[in-house]
This record gives sequence, C-alpha cells and structure tokens, in this order.
Amino acid sequence: MSTNEIERDAKLIERALNYDEGGFDELHTIYEPGVFRFAYFYLMNREDAEEITQNTFFTLSRKLHTVDTSKPIKGLLFSFAYGHIRNYKRNIKMESIENFHERVEKPSQEEKVIIDQIQSLVLEELKNFDPETRITLLEHLEDKELSEISETLKTPLGTIKARICRARETLRKRLRKFL
Repeated sequence: MSTNEIERDAKLIERALNYDEGGFDELHTIYEPGVFRFAYFYLMNREDAEEITQNTFFTLSRKLHTVDTSKPIKGLLFSFAYGHIRNYKRNIKMESIENFHERVEKPSQEEKVIIDQIQSLVLEELKNFDPETRITLLEHLEDKELSEISETLKTPLGTIKARICRARETLRKRLRKFL
C-alpha cells in the first residue's frame, strides 16, 4: 500500500471521526469490494459474505477512534472480516450440534420396544461373564475412559482392553441368533 493511500485513508478516518459521514462512506466504497471477495472466498455464499462485510464495516465504525492512521487500514479490515468469519463458522457448528437432536428422527414405539429387548438381552448375557469382566464392561458401557476404568479397578490398561475385546466378541456370538 502506498503512502498516498495511507494518507488518503487517514484523512477519511479523520473526517469520519469529525462526524462527516462522507469520510466513512468513501472508505466503505473503496474497501467494500475487497472485503466482500475475501469473505466470499472463505464462505462461498453470497448472503453470508454480504453479512460478514456489513459486520466488518460496523466493527470499523465502532473502533474507528482506535485506528492507527499511520498504518494501512486494509489489513485491519481484513483482520476484522476474518474474525467475523471465524465467529460465524463457530456459531454454525454450535447450531448444528444443538439442533442435531431435533434433526434425528425419534424412534417409533416399535423401535423403542426392540431397543428395550436388545438392552435386556445384553444385560442378561452380562450375567454370564466372570465378575471382573462384568464390572469392566459395565464401566465401559457408562462411557468411562479406558484409563479411568484401569485406575478404578487397579488393573493394567492392557488387561482392560483385552477383557473388553473378548467380551464384545463373546456378546456378538451369543446375541447373533437374536439379531
């Protein structure tokens, strides 16, 4: 960025700080296309890129009094835009996680009965294992980490893994006739 552009931007910022809307409008006119392309490149969606661009310039308007006019404003704008893009993507991920349960179909009454029957069969089969394996499996079914199970039972991690592996294979064989 040339010194002339930095000086031009500094004058426009000064105008905007003095409540001359023309200064901010000119900054917007100069940098909006580049910020939009930057956002579009990351999001590949026109509406989202427009929203990010709008948010970027809104952030600039709020932080205009803190801008270092001796440095190019273009980098600052792209920094604001990138921050908004990251937040946008994070929010999209969070929304998809929160809405996941709503999107997943609820099991029908018949499926619930089948699930209950399978759970009953598994619990019944667990009674056939030796106590150490049964306790290990129950701990594992509670979604405990293998290392946590190892510590709780004061048993080596390799032994825990072997018990779970053997028990799964045994359960598969025993329950195959039911499934």
